[in-house]
Amino acid sequence: IEHALSGLEPRLAHGAGLAALGPAAIEVLYREVPEVLHRLLKYLDPSLRSDPEDSSRAAAAVRGFQAAVGFSESLLDYGFTADRADEVTSVVFKSLSYLLNLAPLEVDGDLIRRVYLDSLR
Repeated sequence: IEHALSGLEPRLAHGAGLAALGPAAIEVLYREVPEVLHRLLKYLDPSLRSDPEDSSRAAAAVRGFQAAVGFSESLLDYGFTADRADEVTSVVFKSLSYLLNLAPLEVDGDLIRRVYLDSLR
């Protein structure tokens, strides 16, 4: 998703795009592979369990870490809005679909749209 975003808005640095998408992506991914992400995120929140039910808490841990290191940017800061969700989804599938096969879950348009919209905070 980040590649599509930085392609649509060149001012969006790769790292800032990843960080803006991070909490929403972590919430989705933690449901699918909690044991993998738990190994990393337990350092941000030692009370996290390797359980899909902790996906919201995992996302909150990432948000808290970002705040602690001073990252406060949002996709909104780069001109992205909810009405661009279809455009972003289209670019992901038309230009970057080869990357979706690397995901540990089935990726469809609804998932891309949800992660994008949840990242507009």
